[in-house]
Amino acid sequence: MIQLPLWGGDEDQTALQQLRDAELQIEINPFNPRAYYDLAEAYYVLGNFPHAEKVLKGLLTLEPNNQNARFLLSDTLEAQGNIDAAIESLDEIVQKSGNLHTKQKAYKEKGLILEKQGKYLDAIDCFTNAIELSKPDKSLAGLYSERALCLYRLGDVRTALDDVDLALKLDPKHGFIHNVFALCLAAYGYKEQVLDEFDKAIQLGDRETRVHAFFNRGCFYHSVLKDPESAAADFCTATRLKKDPTVCYHLALSRHASGNLNGAVEAYTEAIDLDPENARLYLLRADTLCKFGNWKEARKDLGKIIRDFDDIGDISSVVDALTLYGSHYAEQKKWEWALAFTMHGQGVHLNFMIPGRQWHA
Repeated sequence: MIQLPLWGGDEDQTALQQLRDAELQIEINPFNPRAYYDLAEAYYVLGNFPHAEKVLKGLLTLEPNNQNARFLLSDTLEAQGNIDAAIESLDEIVQKSGNLHTKQKAYKEKGLILEKQGKYLDAIDCFTNAIELSKPDKSLAGLYSERALCLYRLGDVRTALDDVDLALKLDPKHGFIHNVFALCLAAYGYKEQVLDEFDKAIQLGDRETRVHAFFNRGCFYHSVLKDPESAAADFCTATRLKKDPTVCYHLALSRHASGNLNGAVEAYTEAIDLDPENARLYLLRADTLCKFGNWKEARKDLGKIIRDFDDIGDISSVVDALTLYGSHYAEQKKWEWALAFTMHGQGVHLNFMIPGRQWHA
């Protein structure tokens, strides 16, 4: 993605000022390409992606060969979930640009998008193309590390380590490489060396790399070292650096495992605020609330799942919610209620499995 300025705590105010300045420049000269780009960039930073897209498409009618605009358009389309169009914008850059550095950047950006989509083989092809267009300098280190991560995701840890070795020779102070190296070492069963590499990634990496390193180290503490308290500390740091529902979810799990149920509920709540369409988060929060006796609040979450997620066809979540209702009443020895909710859940499941039948909870 295009590296937009790090605005800090006043990012919105800075972007708003950039927006006002750009609008003023456009009033003075309606054919000022730089002003339109600044306007689109400000919209992008403010999260107004549809306006950014509209401005960029207008700019590209003025300057069809403005590759910076195409890069930002790709970012804007990706932010709106229009992945195919984002990739198409990058493909146009590859086809039309005669600049090797620009093509290399387009391949890299396309690889990053494909990597996020889990299309690791396609991403590897893109990173390989970018590497072939690059000069043998420090800039290659990032490409080798991205390709190494994709290879690691595919389970080819040995080849991933070959790329890590190449990257470290080019730039031993590249934080992201140490993050990938730690993951590869963990796959081979190392422990102390893994923590050392995560430490290097945190010390040397940029903000995004540090988020990944804290998150990955948290997962390592939780699942491998069986230390949920240290895991929770890392997940908490990661959420302070960047709000992300997946990190909040893992923070909740680690707090739950360490006995901090109130903290787990807080983390689930934060995750729900970031991802309100995820039924599993409501279910886990309800289950945690039940564990310390707050049935009143738990019922709200379960009721929401049964009411809202049934309407969109998420039958498995509805069945889980009804089953949790049944389990609660069984613990209270209210057998009739327990049986009723459990059977209702099974009924929803069975009727959904029968072709041509739809029975809402």
